[in-house]
Amino acid sequence: MKPADLAIPKVIHQTWKSAELEQPFKSFQASWRLHHPEWEYRFWTDQDLDVLVQTHAPGLLQLYRDYPDPICRIDLARYLILHVHGGLYCDIDFECFQNVERLLDEAAFVIGLEPDSHASGNPKFSERGLSQVLSPAWMASTPGHPFMRQALDALPGTATQVDVLDRTGPFFLTRVFQEFAAQESIRLVSADLLHPFSSEACWDGVATDFLLWDEARAKAVAAHHWAGTWFRTPPRADHLRVPRRLDVRIGRPGHWSLQPVDISAELGSQHQPVISCLMVTRDRFEQARTAIACWQTQTWPAKEMVIVDDGDDNRLAEWIASTGDPDIRIIRLPDDGRTLGALRNIAVQKSRGTLVCQWDDDDLYHPLRLEIQCRALIATQSDACFLSMWMMWWPNAGRFAASRIHSWEGSVLAKKRKLPAYPELRRGEDTPAIRKLIANSKVIHLDQPSLYLYCVHGKNTWDNRHFESMWNEAVRHYEGRDAAAIKLKLQQMYPVLNDDFVYPAPQHRAKVSAWERLKRRFARLP
Repeated sequence: MKPADLAIPKVIHQTWKSAELEQPFKSFQASWRLHHPEWEYRFWTDQDLDVLVQTHAPGLLQLYRDYPDPICRIDLARYLILHVHGGLYCDIDFECFQNVERLLDEAAFVIGLEPDSHASGNPKFSERGLSQVLSPAWMASTPGHPFMRQALDALPGTATQVDVLDRTGPFFLTRVFQEFAAQESIRLVSADLLHPFSSEACWDGVATDFLLWDEARAKAVAAHHWAGTWFRTPPRADHLRVPRRLDVRIGRPGHWSLQPVDISAELGSQHQPVISCLMVTRDRFEQARTAIACWQTQTWPAKEMVIVDDGDDNRLAEWIASTGDPDIRIIRLPDDGRTLGALRNIAVQKSRGTLVCQWDDDDLYHPLRLEIQCRALIATQSDACFLSMWMMWWPNAGRFAASRIHSWEGSVLAKKRKLPAYPELRRGEDTPAIRKLIANSKVIHLDQPSLYLYCVHGKNTWDNRHFESMWNEAVRHYEGRDAAAIKLKLQQMYPVLNDDFVYPAPQHRAKVSAWERLKRRFARLP
């Protein structure tokens, strides 16, 4: 073991133009603190970096300020941070999956390699004779390591390079490494541990797949998401990007086949069917308002919300009126004993869309839910689309699960004319209707659990034993730090899940006597 004074310091360095971060970078930043609670964390703004260069490299200050591309200043600064302070530097679009200490043990300098697919798919690599490239997006170093000193000394000589990759970036650093005499002092980390996703996978939306991300999380230490904020104009929200292709379960449950489907076709407004999202609610103002907020973030433009409310609390109707949104309609009904099935049928009857989608009042929804399900339905010319997996959240217990494979009734998006009437049942009303729909229609299922967050809050229609059974049947379970990591991932996707979000406490629904319901029913008679 080397002396303690030669160890890489336990400090994480990250930079951004200001102290304000948006998603997904905010969650990426939090992931490093989650997995390194005992490490120091140092966040550098552009102003901080200018002071750093003035103080520790005044001879490079003019070069630093003269760079026409801001990314070059960041490159110089990251090399200087490690030279002066040591520690771990990682870009703000790097997400942490595990504690990194096992990669740093007995090392003086550690850096990751870019994926092999970058070299094989980018002519810039072959033009420069590079078969592998070092990625300065993630580096760890002891203070004063000669590799960083050599990089800083080489920067003035590349100042006139046209391409920033050659001037200060990965190509530049790779050449410095090739010329570095003590290469044995540098530990190169394979791409599967730090760069499990290629830039193409991130930009095509592949890396947004929750199951793929979760598999990478189990194997890799961290992941670079290749946001490319320095050259992609405007910066793109890859964490909310519709993937070009999906694996779709085609056919009926038990007889389906998994097939790749391209869902990226351009859809003009004339090919965008109106989706009616149907909510049945009663005296759940805060929960319903949160579910509606999820609807408001949906990227699918042609949509409406139809709400059937048979409760006594008028706050939801008043709040909807205050929004002034003509696409949110509420039908107020007296609580005279209608079954949940009857209320769902009223919502269907009042809808105007050619497609209908169940939108329960106590669950949360990914902004891409409607768009991905609708695109998959259109691409496969199907009658209905279900999620075969969804996420489950126990807010009070702080745990999450990815459900078993199933035709989850609450996730249905279907052609209105194909949807059977719901039976007159107070609970479980959707199961018979969905079974009929599946038996008589062309249906597809998507293994996209992050599109739907089912919330188990203690006042659901079913009791706790039912949900414990669902927990036991789930294919993936998340508790403790694992659950905290999942919550950070969901915060990237769900705008409502901000740092201040607390799941609304469910109200105790006032019980209405049979006599009172009978009086209300007679009051409606002519």
